[in-house]
Amino acid sequence: MFKEVVRVSKVQKDKVLINFTKSEICDSCGVEDLCKKGGEDILIDRGEFSLEGGDQVEVAINEKMSLLASLLTFLLPALIFIAGLIIFKERGELQSFMSSLLLLCVYFIIFKLFLNKYGKTFKIRIIRKL
Repeated sequence: MFKEVVRVSKVQKDKVLINFTKSEICDSCGVEDLCKKGGEDILIDRGEFSLEGGDQVEVAINEKMSLLASLLTFLLPALIFIAGLIIFKERGELQSFMSSLLLLCVYFIIFKLFLNKYGKTFKIRIIRKL
Protein backbone atom coordinates (compact mmCIF):
# COMPACT_ATOMS: atom_id res chain seq x y z
CA MET A 1 0.00 0.00 0.00
CA PHE A 2 1.10 3.52 -0.75
CA LYS A 3 0.79 5.66 2.37
CA GLU A 4 0.89 9.41 2.71
CA VAL A 5 0.13 12.05 5.32
CA VAL A 6 -2.45 14.60 4.18
CA ARG A 7 -4.36 17.52 5.65
CA VAL A 8 -8.14 17.56 6.13
CA SER A 9 -9.52 20.67 4.44
CA LYS A 10 -13.20 20.34 5.28
CA VAL A 11 -15.55 17.90 7.02
CA GLN A 12 -18.94 17.12 5.47
CA LYS A 13 -21.11 14.64 7.45
CA ASP A 14 -19.59 11.21 6.68
CA LYS A 15 -17.05 12.54 4.13
CA VAL A 16 -13.91 14.65 4.40
CA LEU A 17 -12.14 16.79 1.86
CA ILE A 18 -8.42 16.05 2.01
CA ASN A 19 -5.61 18.02 0.43
CA PHE A 20 -2.70 16.25 -1.24
CA THR A 21 0.53 18.16 -1.49
CA LYS A 22 3.29 17.24 -3.86
CA SER A 23 5.62 14.72 -2.22
CA GLU A 24 9.01 13.18 -2.90
CA ILE A 25 7.25 10.22 -4.49
CA CYS A 26 5.75 12.61 -7.06
CA ASP A 27 9.16 14.06 -7.91
CA SER A 28 10.51 10.62 -8.81
CA CYS A 29 7.50 9.71 -10.96
CA GLY A 30 7.76 10.15 -14.72
CA VAL A 31 4.09 11.08 -15.14
CA GLU A 32 3.60 13.50 -12.28
CA ASP A 33 2.21 16.14 -14.65
CA LEU A 34 -0.57 13.82 -15.81
CA CYS A 35 -1.58 12.97 -12.26
CA LYS A 36 -1.79 16.59 -11.06
CA LYS A 37 -1.71 15.29 -7.51
CA GLY A 38 -0.07 18.34 -6.00
CA GLY A 39 -2.53 20.67 -4.27
CA GLU A 40 -5.60 18.68 -5.28
CA ASP A 41 -8.58 18.26 -2.93
CA ILE A 42 -10.30 14.85 -2.90
CA LEU A 43 -13.53 13.87 -1.13
CA ILE A 44 -13.27 10.51 0.70
CA ASP A 45 -15.15 8.58 3.38
CA ARG A 46 -14.36 9.66 6.92
CA GLY A 47 -14.67 6.17 8.35
CA GLU A 48 -14.90 5.92 12.15
CA PHE A 49 -12.54 8.85 12.75
CA SER A 50 -13.60 12.09 14.44
CA LEU A 51 -12.00 14.75 12.25
CA GLU A 52 -11.97 18.52 11.93
CA GLY A 53 -10.55 20.87 9.33
CA GLY A 54 -6.76 21.13 9.63
CA ASP A 55 -6.26 17.64 11.10
CA GLN A 56 -3.43 15.51 9.73
CA VAL A 57 -4.33 11.95 8.68
CA GLU A 58 -2.47 9.09 7.08
CA VAL A 59 -4.19 7.69 4.00
CA ALA A 60 -3.46 4.57 1.96
CA ILE A 61 -3.96 3.67 -1.69
CA ASN A 62 -3.91 0.05 -2.83
CA GLU A 63 -0.78 -0.70 -4.92
CA LYS A 64 -2.62 -3.23 -7.09
CA MET A 65 -5.14 -0.61 -8.19
CA SER A 66 -2.34 1.81 -8.98
CA LEU A 67 -0.56 -0.82 -11.06
CA LEU A 68 -3.78 -1.73 -12.89
CA ALA A 69 -4.41 1.95 -13.69
CA SER A 70 -0.89 2.29 -15.08
CA LEU A 71 -1.30 -0.80 -17.24
CA LEU A 72 -4.65 0.34 -18.61
CA THR A 73 -3.41 3.87 -19.25
CA PHE A 74 0.03 3.24 -20.71
CA LEU A 75 0.91 -0.38 -21.52
CA LEU A 76 -2.34 -1.61 -23.06
CA PRO A 77 -2.67 1.35 -25.47
CA ALA A 78 0.93 0.85 -26.62
CA LEU A 79 0.24 -2.84 -27.26
CA ILE A 80 -2.97 -1.99 -29.12
CA PHE A 81 -1.11 0.50 -31.31
CA ILE A 82 1.67 -1.99 -32.12
CA ALA A 83 -0.87 -4.75 -32.80
CA GLY A 84 -2.72 -2.40 -35.13
CA LEU A 85 0.47 -1.68 -37.03
CA ILE A 86 1.09 -5.39 -37.46
CA ILE A 87 -2.50 -6.26 -38.40
CA PHE A 88 -2.82 -3.47 -40.96
CA LYS A 89 0.72 -3.64 -42.40
CA GLU A 90 -0.60 -4.95 -45.74
CA ARG A 91 -2.36 -1.61 -46.35
CA GLY A 92 0.87 0.35 -46.48
CA GLU A 93 2.65 2.51 -43.93
CA LEU A 94 0.32 5.51 -43.85
CA GLN A 95 -2.92 3.53 -43.74
CA SER A 96 -1.47 1.15 -41.17
CA PHE A 97 -0.47 4.09 -38.99
CA MET A 98 -3.86 5.81 -39.36
CA SER A 99 -5.75 2.57 -38.68
CA SER A 100 -3.69 2.02 -35.52
CA LEU A 101 -4.49 5.55 -34.37
CA LEU A 102 -8.17 4.86 -35.00
CA LEU A 103 -7.95 1.69 -32.88
CA LEU A 104 -6.31 3.73 -30.15
CA CYS A 105 -9.09 6.32 -30.27
CA VAL A 106 -11.73 3.59 -29.99
CA TYR A 107 -9.87 2.11 -27.00
CA PHE A 108 -9.73 5.46 -25.19
CA ILE A 109 -13.43 6.16 -25.87
CA ILE A 110 -14.34 2.76 -24.39
CA PHE A 111 -11.93 3.37 -21.50
CA LYS A 112 -13.52 6.78 -20.81
CA LEU A 113 -17.03 5.28 -20.84
CA PHE A 114 -15.86 2.56 -18.46
CA LEU A 115 -14.40 5.17 -16.08
CA ASN A 116 -17.60 7.21 -16.18
CA LYS A 117 -19.65 4.15 -15.25
CA TYR A 118 -17.39 2.53 -12.64
CA GLY A 119 -15.58 5.47 -11.08
CA LYS A 120 -12.53 7.58 -11.79
CA THR A 121 -10.67 7.50 -8.53
CA PHE A 122 -8.70 5.07 -6.47
CA LYS A 123 -10.16 3.84 -3.25
CA ILE A 124 -8.36 6.05 -0.77
CA ARG A 125 -8.95 5.27 2.88
CA ILE A 126 -7.88 6.85 6.12
CA ILE A 127 -5.61 4.60 8.18
CA ARG A 128 -5.10 6.78 11.24
CA LYS A 129 -5.40 10.27 12.62
CA LEU A 130 -2.11 11.92 13.58
